[in-house]
Amino acid sequence: MSSCAACAIALVHRLKRGDVAFPATARAGKNRRALRVKPMEADLGIAFVGTHPPRRCGIATFTRDLADAIGSVDERVFPMTLAVTEPGGRYEYPGDVKYEIRQGVKGDYARAAQFVNYSDVRLVSVQHEHGIFGGDDGAYILDFVTALRVPVIATLHTVLKDPSDSQKAIVQAMAKQCAGIVVMSKVAAKLLGSVWRARPQDPHYSSRNSQDGTP
Repeated sequence: MSSCAACAIALVHRLKRGDVAFPATARAGKNRRALRVKPMEADLGIAFVGTHPPRRCGIATFTRDLADAIGSVDERVFPMTLAVTEPGGRYEYPGDVKYEIRQGVKGDYARAAQFVNYSDVRLVSVQHEHGIFGGDDGAYILDFVTALRVPVIATLHTVLKDPSDSQKAIVQAMAKQCAGIVVMSKVAAKLLGSVWRARPQDPHYSSRNSQDGTP
């Protein structure tokens, strides 16, 4: 099992204890205090957002394997996937893909968030690469995370050494919205603070590989 899966599994156990807070900056309205999630008393739905097989993509395989690993933790944990499809892509997704986001259709992202909000999902895991989401540098993913009313953790699969201002702004905004951020190496974790100026509430790093500046 990858250490990224281990981080997510640890978060599942925290959810079961009610030890996960929804960042104050991620809440709408005047009352911006952090919202604490109630302890798990029933089934726990977890939504994974990323590409998914049969699309041929490393993130797709990772998303599927991570969802499978999380689903094996507890019989009350039920993973589902919201799959991102590139323009022109047509796939026969398996049954665990419950929603399809068309990469270049901006409105699909907010609609996907509403689908999650009105479901039994209590945690969202976003697999992030700038190139798999729509908008400049993948900016449409912000429409999704800002509309969510459940905690979200984001796995940053690539942390560049020399990001553009747009890329930095997107990740900074995500870090403010997320209950946790996962990166792929200690180097990436340092870059996240020193170069990207992103200060996530709950940073973790995974040793799956060392994407510390290469796509």
